[in-house]
Amino acid sequence: MTAIFVGSLFPEQLKQEIQDSSIGPIANANNALQHALVAGLSQYYPELKIVNLPQVGAYPARYRKLTVPQVKVAFNSRASGNSLSFLNLVGVKHFARYVQTRRALSGLLKASAGSVTVFIYDLHAPFMKAVAALKNKYKYVKVCVIVPDLPGFTDDKPSMLYGIYSRMTQDALKKSYDSVDAFVLLSKHMVERLPVGRKPWVVVEGIYDEGSRGQTTVPKESAIKTIFYSGSLDERNGVMRLLNAFQMIRREDYRLFICGDGDCKQAIETAAASDRRIVFKGQIPRDEVLGYQRAATLLVNPRTSKGEFTRYSFPSKTMEYLASGVPVLMHRLDGIPEEYYEYSYVPEDLSISALASEIERIVEQPSSQLQQKGASARDFILREKNAAIQCKKIGDMMAAVEKNQ
Repeated sequence: MTAIFVGSLFPEQLKQEIQDSSIGPIANANNALQHALVAGLSQYYPELKIVNLPQVGAYPARYRKLTVPQVKVAFNSRASGNSLSFLNLVGVKHFARYVQTRRALSGLLKASAGSVTVFIYDLHAPFMKAVAALKNKYKYVKVCVIVPDLPGFTDDKPSMLYGIYSRMTQDALKKSYDSVDAFVLLSKHMVERLPVGRKPWVVVEGIYDEGSRGQTTVPKESAIKTIFYSGSLDERNGVMRLLNAFQMIRREDYRLFICGDGDCKQAIETAAASDRRIVFKGQIPRDEVLGYQRAATLLVNPRTSKGEFTRYSFPSKTMEYLASGVPVLMHRLDGIPEEYYEYSYVPEDLSISALASEIERIVEQPSSQLQQKGASARDFILREKNAAIQCKKIGDMMAAVEKNQ
């Protein structure tokens, strides 16, 4: 069976260029998940074909280059293909991505013999429209869409222009859903918002790929207790709650490290300028982020259940944090399966004071106790959330789709 992965990951050859050319947050979490998906799916589909167009902001507001170059991609002996070039100009970008995706897929489908499964990463209208158009011609194609986020739930401050774009996207997607044979969801609650109907679906809330972790090492300061956060610096993700909670703690041997970019960046820079215990690293390469994670005393996800979007999402840092071997503190969220809380700490309520108290209570525990907590969490992720285990769910579902149709 031929399998094709249509995605938007960052090829190794373009990582530095994307880092240097991006203006604002970079989609590192989506990139990491896609690399893990390719690693896992390639174990079930020999010669997995890749059709890729990197997820970058549009020129000139969010990217410094007008075009994204084409490069060949090879992830292992079983997964290879092309990361396609496209015109990245705002207003033209999505049409260019549609044309390139359709052209590349058409060539692969013409050359295929027998059944074909196409995996689409994200409800990205250019990808969905391209696959839907081709499925009308190639009836034997089976389509599985992987949904990391629901359209309309990824921006907490939508502008009027964004609203218009969102409605256009929703209209385009509605016309494409009929071509989908199966869904992979990051939260079971997504079925409430998607036209899944009687079609098969499976929850894969995330994947941890040990091979994708960098080797950057950050030295630990034994006398310092380090609290760490990485991710989008937006109000709804709770980063200001963490900042305020940390400032309630007066211990001089504590440090708060924050990595990322977003709307709260200026407020964090201001706090760091007035409190030497707060260290703002900005947006740094993922390898460095992972190094700071491993060197920390406690990793915190301060997002609360406030906002409907939390029901339909699984914070990617959850799995990455737990796999680090460092203790994790997070609130209960509808999108996170209950099993994860056995391996993490949870504040007693949603108040900032409770968050501050729990941070202090945790890091003052004996180091042996913290190491044991972190080690059990890491073992859980490596054992039950690795690429082979998680992608087997997808492979089994698509095998059943193929058998029943």
